[in-house]
Amino acid sequence: MRGLWFSEPRRGIWPLHFGPVTCFNAPKASAFAETMSSNPIRAASNSHMRLRVPAVWFAVLLAASAFPAVVHSQPPPIEPGADFPREDYSVWLVVERGLKDQAADIQLAKAPESPNTVALLLDAYRPGDALAVLRRIVEHRPERMGAAFKAASTNPQRFNDEGRGYVSELREIVLKARQQLRRLPREQAAEAAWYLPFIDFPVQGRTPVPWDDQLRALMAEYGGTQAALRAELTLLDRGRDIRKNIVALEAFARRHAGTAIGAHALHIAASHVAINIPITGAEPPGADPTERLLRVAALARELQSGAYPECEWVRRAPHLVIGFFASEPRYAKENVSRVIAVFREFLLKNFDVSAVNPLASGVGYLITSRLPGIFGAGGDEPVARTDRFLLDLETAVPEPASVRYLRGLWYRQLADAEKDVGAREAWQRKSEATLLDLGRAGSDLYNRKALASLASIEFKERNWRIAVERYREYLSRFPRSEWAWVAGLRMGQSEQLLGRWVEARRAYEFVTSARTALPPALVLGYTFAGRASEALAEFQRARTAYQRAERAWDQRFVAPYFGTYQFFTRLNDELWTGCDPRSKPDVSKEWLRGRSTQLQRSFSLPGGALLERGRFLVTESVWREAIAPLDEFVRLYSDSINAAEARELLTRARLEVAAAAGGARGHRGRPAHGTRSACFACNRAIRVQRFRGKGRACHASVHHRFAIGWRGADDPRSGAVPRARDPRVRGSLGNCARDGRCVGHQSHPRSR
Repeated sequence: MRGLWFSEPRRGIWPLHFGPVTCFNAPKASAFAETMSSNPIRAASNSHMRLRVPAVWFAVLLAASAFPAVVHSQPPPIEPGADFPREDYSVWLVVERGLKDQAADIQLAKAPESPNTVALLLDAYRPGDALAVLRRIVEHRPERMGAAFKAASTNPQRFNDEGRGYVSELREIVLKARQQLRRLPREQAAEAAWYLPFIDFPVQGRTPVPWDDQLRALMAEYGGTQAALRAELTLLDRGRDIRKNIVALEAFARRHAGTAIGAHALHIAASHVAINIPITGAEPPGADPTERLLRVAALARELQSGAYPECEWVRRAPHLVIGFFASEPRYAKENVSRVIAVFREFLLKNFDVSAVNPLASGVGYLITSRLPGIFGAGGDEPVARTDRFLLDLETAVPEPASVRYLRGLWYRQLADAEKDVGAREAWQRKSEATLLDLGRAGSDLYNRKALASLASIEFKERNWRIAVERYREYLSRFPRSEWAWVAGLRMGQSEQLLGRWVEARRAYEFVTSARTALPPALVLGYTFAGRASEALAEFQRARTAYQRAERAWDQRFVAPYFGTYQFFTRLNDELWTGCDPRSKPDVSKEWLRGRSTQLQRSFSLPGGALLERGRFLVTESVWREAIAPLDEFVRLYSDSINAAEARELLTRARLEVAAAAGGARGHRGRPAHGTRSACFACNRAIRVQRFRGKGRACHASVHHRFAIGWRGADDPRSGAVPRARDPRVRGSLGNCARDGRCVGHQSHPRSR
């Protein structure tokens, strides 16, 4: 259920923006425009990095921020990240943050006293630098305070960190700003005074001045200014009776007809009618909301009639209808045609498919989740009637490909929800045919997204061979797409999961060879290429790849809470922790440096290739093949300083092989022939070695998993504790049984 759209100050929203706020706004757009006036490619801090971020990325960001998201009769501009399919959109969010951080660096060096710089720094999660810019503006450029505090109010919660002293510093800046107000012209002073409460955090133990009193004080001091009008508008919306608020807001809009503040008031009134009336209980659940929908449509038409200047509230008008909310609505049969006509009218004006979740928000949610129920209320078969509605829209909207793309995804959603196998396969074929035809029909945004979505769906469902074909087709047709580098990595992963390491490395190296590759593409591409080289026993080539990945590292593109480049390699599997050396789904700088050093150290001693081959096979859980090179190393180089590590890896491989054999079941669920011998082999393998720390826990864990399977227990908590001669190992086994877990180890569900 949607929440109320408050008109009181809320941390994290624009003041006076009583609803969701887009990612980009005017100050950021202006900042990007300034950035583009000169070379946006900042010299890398490391001279050996051949990477330079291409200007086209900043141009895309500029295009998204400088133009409105809705232009009445024109298709919306392509926003940055739009090429990314839903399955990989989280990758774009990390990329976007890094690009914003780079743009903030450029802007900070170029305009250290600009309000636009404040907006970019906050958007890049750099509140400390933003505070420094705010202080300079207050002290040296007070005429810019209004714009600066407006920029700061976009993300004020990012200042809320007393541990770093941000809150105290911000209070000092606000105090100095209030002292500077008397030096400014009245309109400028009012503008700054309006935004100050939105960033002035309350002092603990001190009762803050009520918001209504602050608004009245501002109106009294700055009457006749735009800030005073905003305060008046906010007070009108403070009443408890939502219907009276709507009447007052509409009256305010009529008094200020033809102005942006009037459009703002009318938009607030319409949003109350569209959303908050049912939320506050003014309309009970189960009512017929037809008349309310018609009223919202009338207000939206008035906003777009030309009576008001072009502004944010005019551009948002179609969303009032598309986002219309009703609690458990029951439409009368005779009203269904009117309701559908209203939705169709506004969908034609604003058919904008969400990039993040096309079917769960915006027009996609309206059509695929709400319209079927309305069609059903009119006596039609919901799915068939919705399908015809989409086909009709496809012939009427300015960009038919957007409707076809949504239709293809909807077919897939229907397939996933279908329990009957035959019906599910029929919907899957229909979805694939629709998306594939669209993907091959052109090279525009939705043609690219159709192919990208097809490839991502196959990858997610582990159809690796088909996924490779889809990724290859995408890359051959759209090699310069913003998602192309991710497609290359995914194709390499698919080849890798098919066991085709040469093809996998070729795909990874294709990604790193791009002249305009971004830091994540280089770091991940080189890392994955290094792993492929290890699989092919080309360890020197692997080490070179890891060194290049480390040199390409750019901290601005790193996941903020983990310090890693996150790119999940094993869908639906948990992260590997503890002593299991399996490849992890994220890449850390420490791992790259450590692995490179490890390879160098191994190859400085005899038998290094054998040890590293065995180590790699263990990390990939190819236990049987790992035994031969490790056993040969231990036999030939028993005096090596690496012999103890080789023995530990060898024992781990043997234990896993024995555990896999022990997991086999015979007649009536009893252990298969030879299982008892395998159990004794486990005990012998543990007994002959002396392990330390995590190594002991790992091997005890493997033996424990095998032993409980051999004894017929399904749960480690059952108390089936296997016996081992080494008391330290026996202690680890006991801990496993009592706690239901292994110390420092998370076992893999698929032992090979």
